[in-house]
Amino acid sequence: MIKKLLFFILFSPAFLIAQITDSLAFQLGTDLENHLLEGQLEQTLSLIDEDVFLDDILIPDLGDGSVKAFNMGFSGAVFDSFFGNIIKEIQKGTSYNFINYYPDEAGNYYLVFRFFGDTGISYHEYVIADFEGSPKAYDVYVYMSGEFLSQTMKRVYRSTLKEIVKNEELKFDDAKNLIAFKKIQEAKAYFQKGKYDACLEIYNSIDTTVRYEKTFLINGLLLCPLGYEEQYNEYYEIYAKKYPGDISLFLLSIDYLISKKDFQGTQNTLDSLAYYTNDDFIDYMKGNIYYLEGDLKKSEEFYLKALENYPTFLDVYDSLFVVYAEQNNYPRAVFMLEEMRSKFQLKKKEIVQFVKAEYPGLSESESFSEWK
Repeated sequence: MIKKLLFFILFSPAFLIAQITDSLAFQLGTDLENHLLEGQLEQTLSLIDEDVFLDDILIPDLGDGSVKAFNMGFSGAVFDSFFGNIIKEIQKGTSYNFINYYPDEAGNYYLVFRFFGDTGISYHEYVIADFEGSPKAYDVYVYMSGEFLSQTMKRVYRSTLKEIVKNEELKFDDAKNLIAFKKIQEAKAYFQKGKYDACLEIYNSIDTTVRYEKTFLINGLLLCPLGYEEQYNEYYEIYAKKYPGDISLFLLSIDYLISKKDFQGTQNTLDSLAYYTNDDFIDYMKGNIYYLEGDLKKSEEFYLKALENYPTFLDVYDSLFVVYAEQNNYPRAVFMLEEMRSKFQLKKKEIVQFVKAEYPGLSESESFSEWK
């Protein structure tokens, strides 16, 4: 009876459809990753349903030639810019990887990508349009912005359109948001020039009914440079109270908690992020926090977990080398040096010079002398 029931479950139409859907979702994520890693913009765009994405953004031109021209230009630029920037980051050394997928209760599928580089970690979730024929993604939830790309681009579109088109028939029911968005752009311009006081003055002039909405608060946090901790803390506390448990808060919390040396709080945040993303790469970040805390044993434990799952990730080898060197475990430190040299084509001469300058105890050890 059990065997018959198992056969029925495994070969029922619903089970087979789920298996096919999972396979298609996985293949789409894999193809998207491969095209981006290869810098293939055109092939990447072939996996995106731009019509569905633009449906709720564009305003009908109502026969207005200037609106029609603007719509055409905007339509052709959104994903070119978004994916073009991702490809540029990848070419500069940032990693961008498809890590998993999942369905929600309504049966919609999401592809989860990790973005990791000099600016830290973030995630993108692509929403799949449908599974009829070849599935495509039609929107992206950007963790660091706290909203879908379509929401961000709708604001960009309407703000720009309002400035260049003087057609009274075009109605904008989000005037406060558009004003706030314009001020954010002005604040960013000052930020890029290093005029931080002017930047924050403009940001703080945004109407509070809009300024404390999630995406605008995130912008406020990102506009606080080093040395403006009081302002940053104020924005962070407001965000944490208004949007507790929001996944973007986990990303924002990492630097905030590290700056306060709240290492346990940072570990808890990373645990929450790992729970929501199911991303084992976070083991590497947990190792970093234990290192900052001075717990080299726990740091080693998590770095080794990361090494097992990411054997081609240079930074984890380097981190383990540092841990072993600081533990005076010179044989293991030398082992990691050899792993880096052989697997990443590093020059032994340069490694030797670095160790002599930074780790004199290791450089004088028997293990190092035999290796060099």
